[in-house]
Amino acid sequence: HNSLVDSMAVLAVAPRAAGPMAKAPLWKMKVLRLFLEAVEAVPVFRPQDAAENDGRGARANLETFAECIRRLQAGRSIVLFPEGMSRPSSKLLPLRTGAARNALDAETPVSVVPIGLLHEPPGKRRGTLLVRFGAPFLVDGRETGASRRGQVAATTRRMEAAIRALLAEADNLE
Repeated sequence: HNSLVDSMAVLAVAPRAAGPMAKAPLWKMKVLRLFLEAVEAVPVFRPQDAAENDGRGARANLETFAECIRRLQAGRSIVLFPEGMSRPSSKLLPLRTGAARNALDAETPVSVVPIGLLHEPPGKRRGTLLVRFGAPFLVDGRETGASRRGQVAATTRRMEAAIRALLAEADNLE
């Protein structure tokens, strides 16, 4: 449920429209499907969800990534959680390389806007969620120099540093 809350919070305060990436099984729920289509979400096929996705696993993400790249090339925005999941945590998890690969594969300048989500644990009232936007930076897959693997690693590290600067990390949520 947290991924929906986090995505909705970002969509609610973002200065421009952005289609979130969301796990594919959510499209099976009629009400959620209508919402996901309305916000132009992109399905992500996780290996652990293959049974719920009629056997479609991570390989189905080739079309997902192609759609993300088309959107970026068209100057549109996507919301992606580069940790590969969204959950309240007191520390940033290691980033996966998908966000960097999408930005680089667009082969056009892509503005990356880091976002930090800060959760206040619920107590006697509902918890509070703070969405912090960082300074945008450009990623351009047309730039040459480093190897492809090096570009992906450097871009992922840059994203991680930018997100980490927006968070208040601690040993636990308390």
